[in-house]
Amino acid sequence: MALVEIEDVSKAYSLDKIALNGISMDINRSEFVVIAGPNGAGKTTLMKLIYGELNPDRGKIRLNAPVGKIGVMPQEFTLFEELTSEEHISYLTQLKGIPKQRSLEITRRIIKKLGLEQEKDRMVRYLSGGQKKLVCFGQALAGDNEILILDEPTAGIDVENRTALHAYLDELRKLGTTILYTTHFLDEIEGWANRLVMLNKGSIIYDGSPTSMVENLYHSRIEVPHTVRTLDFVKNMGLIYTVSDSEINIFIRKSEISRIREIIDCGIPEVQEGLKITRPTLEEGYLSFLKKFKK
Repeated sequence: MALVEIEDVSKAYSLDKIALNGISMDINRSEFVVIAGPNGAGKTTLMKLIYGELNPDRGKIRLNAPVGKIGVMPQEFTLFEELTSEEHISYLTQLKGIPKQRSLEITRRIIKKLGLEQEKDRMVRYLSGGQKKLVCFGQALAGDNEILILDEPTAGIDVENRTALHAYLDELRKLGTTILYTTHFLDEIEGWANRLVMLNKGSIIYDGSPTSMVENLYHSRIEVPHTVRTLDFVKNMGLIYTVSDSEINIFIRKSEISRIREIIDCGIPEVQEGLKITRPTLEEGYLSFLKKFKK
């Protein structure tokens, strides 16, 4: 049985504003699922429907986990400004039925993991925007969760704290926590999300492995300096390439991997000195896939 079952779900805010249109998907235990899509695609609406802030106009959503085992971080959140960081997280832990002493242990572990130790006794009103977001993230982590529902949790958080957050999520994922996560920064989840669901205009346009999406692009990209000599060489190779004022990007497909050695051994000094080889990114795959639905 799936942890989250979504069956033919639709939601509209008005006749001309349809947020979701017949969404169906199951989320299994221990999955890390990223929900992506352009602004207005329906990501936040879907999250609100899953954790119960909104009700669908049509269809059904079933969460097969106890309420006390669900952690939620909404995109927009409100904190009690007179509570400290520690009090906030401890309070949410106790609301889930965890005894006070155990809740304090959990809270202090979360605060340490998120780098909030220096702020634990400060009232929320005196925290920065990024620190407040970390407190909200800490609240989502409160308790022994089976599922975490996180709507753009890293927006507005600096690189150092974002790294700490990612490390903690990766640890929880390995322990079996199911994570449902929306983001505009696909590079941050590349390599550890095992499922990508893309929304566009309220419909699912992709549901599968992030790796599969990337593999459909090309195998490698080779960047060489743009000179008359390098451009002539690349043209004669008959490969796909793009040209800018300073560089040439050569795109190697799987069937052309053997030709990488031909480029490396071409004997052109500027190629050998300035050559860079990279693999396609998840963001490139996402943008390429999305273009098909914008034509």
